[in-house]
Amino acid sequence: MIDKKIIIEDMDLKGSPSNHRIVVAMSGGVDSSVTAAILVEAGFDVIGLTMQLYDHGQALKKKGACCAGSDINDARLVASQLDIPHYVLNYENLFKDKVMEITQNNGVNVIYDSVGKDTFSLGLKCLAPKGRIVSFGVSSGPIDPIDINLIRSFSGSISTGAISRGIAKEQARAVLPEGNTKSVLYVNGTIRSWIHYCELRSANGTQKEHMELACAIAEAIGMIYPKMLEFTKE
Repeated sequence: MIDKKIIIEDMDLKGSPSNHRIVVAMSGGVDSSVTAAILVEAGFDVIGLTMQLYDHGQALKKKGACCAGSDINDARLVASQLDIPHYVLNYENLFKDKVMEITQNNGVNVIYDSVGKDTFSLGLKCLAPKGRIVSFGVSSGPIDPIDINLIRSFSGSISTGAISRGIAKEQARAVLPEGNTKSVLYVNGTIRSWIHYCELRSANGTQKEHMELACAIAEAIGMIYPKMLEFTKE
C-alpha cells in the first residue's frame, strides 16, 4: 500500500499536489511506469515523456520489426492506462549532434550498448575514428545485420566476445580500449539527487566506476557541505 502522505512530503512541494505538474521520463520499463503511477495516485498533475533516439520509421520497415519501438508503445500504453498525457520527443539527430558538440566533432572512443536493435546503429554514428562499440545486451531485440562498410569507413570495431562468453563487464573492461584511453564524463543533477547517489554508490560492492564517481562528487559537494564527506569514509 502506497502512503500518499509520505510521497507528498518527500516531494517537498508546497500546496496541493494537484497544483504541481510533474514530468516523468517514461522508458516503457517498470521503474518509470511505477513512478508515474505513484505520482498519479498521490494526486500530482503528471505528464509522460519518451525520448526517441533511433529512426523509428526505418525500424518499422525492417524484417522482424514487429517489436521495433516497443519502448515507445509500452510507455504510451501505460500513460493511457493512467489517463495522463504522453509525448514522444524525437531526439535521434539531436542526440548525435550533442555527442559531436561535446566531443568537438571527434566522437566517442567506446560505447556500451545494452539495448541492441533500437540504438546500435545510432551508436555507430557517434563513434570516433578507430572507436569501438561494445554490445552486451539486446533488450529491444537482436541487432540487424550490419553493413561492414559503415565500420570500415572510420576503422571502427565491434566487441561482444568477452561478455558473450560469460565474463563479467567489470572484468571484460580490462581488455577493452577504454582502459588505455583517457575519457571525460559529463554529469549533472540536483544537490538532493547527488546526495542520494553518493550514499547509494559509495558503499562496498558498487561497480568501480560508480564508486569513484560517487566519492569525487561527495568531495566536491563537501567543500560546501562538509557532512557529505562522511560518504567517502570507509
